[in-house]
Amino acid sequence: MKYVMNTPILPNYGEYRFVKISTEEAKDLLGGEFISAVGHKATAEVLTAVLGINIPENRIAISLEKGDIAVVFKLGVRLPEGKVLSAEELRELKFELGKLERLA
Repeated sequence: MKYVMNTPILPNYGEYRFVKISTEEAKDLLGGEFISAVGHKATAEVLTAVLGINIPENRIAISLEKGDIAVVFKLGVRLPEGKVLSAEELRELKFELGKLERLA
């Protein structure tokens, strides 16, 4: 299964690999079907704009099984506690995309 996540977390125990990827690599990985686990509206909007793929807001808990991957939105800064950003504010911050893969 393929997922999109709005933060780099390990959703369950296991062995993982997490690597930085380009926007093009993220687009390729998300070709076909995927499940959005992006629970923040502004992040979903930014990802939709950056990737050119509809990333719906979908606040769900996921569990990755061996072989599953997730494209992960990773902010380059830590926000103050309780801070919620708009899409415009998010676009101004440094962020990266990563590929999280469950190995075992």
